[in-house]
Order: sequence, then C-alpha cells, then structure tokens
Amino acid sequence: MIEANSIMGCVARDVLVNNFVQTENVFAGSIGKTGMKKLAIAAIATVLTATGASAEVLFCERDYLSGKGFRNKVYAEQTFPVETVYIIEGDEVVDSTYGPGKVVRDGKKVKLYFEFDGGWSLKTVFFTSNGSYSSNLGGQAGYQTTNGAKGKCAVQ
Repeated sequence: MIEANSIMGCVARDVLVNNFVQTENVFAGSIGKTGMKKLAIAAIATVLTATGASAEVLFCERDYLSGKGFRNKVYAEQTFPVETVYIIEGDEVVDSTYGPGKVVRDGKKVKLYFEFDGGWSLKTVFFTSNGSYSSNLGGQAGYQTTNGAKGKCAVQ
C-alpha cells in the first residue's frame, strides 16, 4: 500500500525539480551551477522530511569512466552521467537517475541494484567509509560486462 505522505513527497519533489530546471539559468551566475544543485537537493530532502518520509539523498559525481564493453565513449557517458542522484527510503531506491531500485546494506557498503528491459542490470556500490562509489552495468548472458564508472558521493 502506498502512503499519502510518500505520494505527496514525490509530487513536491517533482515540482521542486521542475522549478529548479527553470530557475537554474537565472541564478547560476550568482551561486554557480553546483550551488544550485546542492540547494535543490536540500529542498528535496526538506520536503521529504516535512511530509513524513524518511529519505537519504545521495548526490554523486563521476570522476572515472571506462568505455570497455561499449560501442564508443558517448554510449558510456550516456549510461554513466557525470552527476547522479539517488533517493533512498529503507531498502528501496524510490527515485534516481536510473529509476527505482533495491538497496542492500552490507557493513560499510550500500549496494544499489537496478533492473532494465532486455535483461540488463546496474549495480552501484557506495562505500560509506570514504564516500566513494563504483558502478557496473551487467549484460545479458553471453554479453561482455562493462567496467563502468567511479566517483564520490555526498549524503544530503
């Protein structure tokens, strides 16, 4: 059963994200693009808290990308964007750059799993001790697994 607070949090988050995209160009010159994104993530977290939803927001930036297993670097960059956001409630990723997913907490690691059409999957491992992450795309049986991306995350 879906709780009304969760729905309201998602609706409010969508409104905030849409407003952020519209106002980003206006304010980007004064506090910078990174400052605007941090402000938007903080607003999302505030709305989720105000609506009773207990959520963690991971804001990640990629600093390494391997194109191994992709046709070319453009496909790798589309699969692993420079910035990704994950909104986690309990053992679920309720929303993210990749859509909804599952969460498995394993000591100092938080593993995020996403399933896609055609048997493709994505696994992201967030290391809580140093804030780094590693993402890999798993293919269908018989296809080469791609190396993926690495970077740093901040919990908002």
